[in-house]
Amino acid sequence: MTVLFDGKSLKGWHPMARVLPKHFPNYKESLVDHAKWTVKDGVLSGGQNPPGCGLGGWLLTDKKYGDFELHVDTKPDWSIDTGIYIRTTDAGEGFQVLLDHRDGGAIGYIYGKNIGSFHARPYEFWPKRNSNGTVVGLIPKAVAVKDRIPMNYAASSDTFLKTWIFGGWNTFKIRCVGKYPVITTWINGVKICEFDTGTLKGHRYDREKTAKLLGRSGRIAFEFHDGTGVRWAKGALCRWRNILLREL
Repeated sequence: MTVLFDGKSLKGWHPMARVLPKHFPNYKESLVDHAKWTVKDGVLSGGQNPPGCGLGGWLLTDKKYGDFELHVDTKPDWSIDTGIYIRTTDAGEGFQVLLDHRDGGAIGYIYGKNIGSFHARPYEFWPKRNSNGTVVGLIPKAVAVKDRIPMNYAASSDTFLKTWIFGGWNTFKIRCVGKYPVITTWINGVKICEFDTGTLKGHRYDREKTAKLLGRSGRIAFEFHDGTGVRWAKGALCRWRNILLREL
């Protein structure tokens, strides 16, 4: 296993601005990195800087990786839109393992960032609130059949909810193998998703163009989304630790 995060510094990683499309009113502001990455007690934390600014950011590995298994612990606040990116380019194109801990979000499934914008997930989550209105858990809602993308395997929402620790630390394992990668995810040792990107048809996805764009290897990256409210609550953070990788 290769240790990607030493628990003391950002050695081996570099930040990058999450640049908005040119027609957005805050495009020029987004050219400057608005991420704040801090390291304390072995934990990497990321959030908007300043809090509530509505602009996001990236943190990418200096090195590129092809076929691998990635292990990472994560603890997201509510409500945030983040993810673990693999085979990622320096422009932020790649496959996202979703960690959308928000209204209508999905976790452990796959999104194609600027490679078709496909959204491979069988269900989404909405907040479960207590009598005080505090979010205390997740309520699943099935994605309409017409909007579902075939996968080799997808865990049931019941299986997911039994393994997911709301408000605590959860361990992701992500396996990425192949020119047209087969991406498999586990959370806390439970298999969540197996998705063969080489079999995806339609959804504006072209496997040959994607393979040429991304190449046979890419960066590992953490993202936090631009926006406020549901996309990223003011002051919210996502935390990461124990980031390990085994090349295959």
